[in-house]
Amino acid sequence: MRKVMIILLALVLALPLAARGEGADVLVESFIQRTGVRADAAMREKIGAFLREKSISAQVLDMIDDALLQSYARHLSEDIPIDYAALLDAPSLPMPEGAKVLRLAVLQPEGAAMESLLADFERGLVYYDENWPVPEDVCRAQYAGTLSDAAGAALLERLDGMTLEDQCGDIAGMEFGAIRVAVAWEGGVTRCTAAGEGVSEAFLDGVCALLETGRAAAQGEL
Repeated sequence: MRKVMIILLALVLALPLAARGEGADVLVESFIQRTGVRADAAMREKIGAFLREKSISAQVLDMIDDALLQSYARHLSEDIPIDYAALLDAPSLPMPEGAKVLRLAVLQPEGAAMESLLADFERGLVYYDENWPVPEDVCRAQYAGTLSDAAGAALLERLDGMTLEDQCGDIAGMEFGAIRVAVAWEGGVTRCTAAGEGVSEAFLDGVCALLETGRAAAQGEL
């Protein structure tokens, strides 16, 4: 049922906002009333920008449950990122030796599902979902929590044992079913995309270890 709701919401979000004709001020006011968030002019602008970016209409807003809407409001009010699209979209650059890891994303597809992890070392946050690509919207993550020092160290230790290249394995025609590991550092992003032949067992083991560590961290077990 959760997968069906995610798909339906994604389809509605894909509809152009202009075709729905709702006024921006009305939508912002509705968001504020439902969440109870304290909103000065700057906060109202943030909410409006978020609603425009996500193409959220009154119909979509009504479909979003209260817990998810409250999460959006908290992230906006506390200046916490809702998505980390740059990790997946920015050009991949070689990671300098000794560079400090700022953020980490891991995505492993399994049929229609997408097990994923997002760790923000700067803010001390971690998100995990067994079905959803959390870098696209961390508020919809199955588990979210504080990234403890021990969990952060465990993730970095597992990452340190992996070799990241711009591309590993034969991914021609398999981009949408590829495993992705992305690391943000000061000045750039390094991303490895892997699918098909040529993906080493060591790399796959490293991905599984990162995801398992991320799951435990997001559930407060580390």
